[in-house]
Amino acid sequence: MGPTEYIVIGFEGNKFTGEILPEIKRLKEENLIRLLDALVVKRDDRGVLLTFEIADVPEMLEAASEFDAELGQWFSQDDVEQIGQVIPESSTVALLLIEHLWADGLADAILRADGSVLARTYISPQLMEEVESLVGVTPTVVHRSTPPMPSTTPPSSTPDYHQRRAA
Repeated sequence: MGPTEYIVIGFEGNKFTGEILPEIKRLKEENLIRLLDALVVKRDDRGVLLTFEIADVPEMLEAASEFDAELGQWFSQDDVEQIGQVIPESSTVALLLIEHLWADGLADAILRADGSVLARTYISPQLMEEVESLVGVTPTVVHRSTPPMPSTTPPSSTPDYHQRRAA
C-alpha cells in the first residue's frame, strides 16, 4: 500500500452536495488515488450528530454508487466521535481516507534504498499564498551546492559527525 492520507473537509451550513465526488472519480480513473473509505458526518441545528456512508446521502447517490462497493470500513465509531467533538451545529464534514497511488514508485524506491520517510507535512495553498505575500515575490529555484559528506574518520580537531548531530 502506498502513502495514505486522512482528510477532513468541512462544509458550513450543512451545504455538502457531493460536488467533490466527480474530482475524486477523475483522480481514481487516472490511477492517481484510491478511495479507501469515505463518511459524511453532519451536526444538525439541534446539535444531533449523524453519520452517513456517502451512498446514503440522497444528493450523492448517483455519484457515489461506483465508490460504494470499493469502500472499506476503516473509520471507527471512535473516529466519528472524535471529529464530532469539533463539528459546530449546522455543519457537515466529509472524512476521506485516500491512498496516493501516484507515490507507489517513490515509496518502493525509498524501501529499496533502505530509506524511510521521517517527516511529511501538507502545506495548504492558502499558507503558500500567505508566505508569498510576506516575501513579496514567488520564490525562485535556487541551486544549492551540496555540502561534502563528513568523513568516516574525522580529524581529531573536528568533533565527530554523530556528536554534532546529537548536540
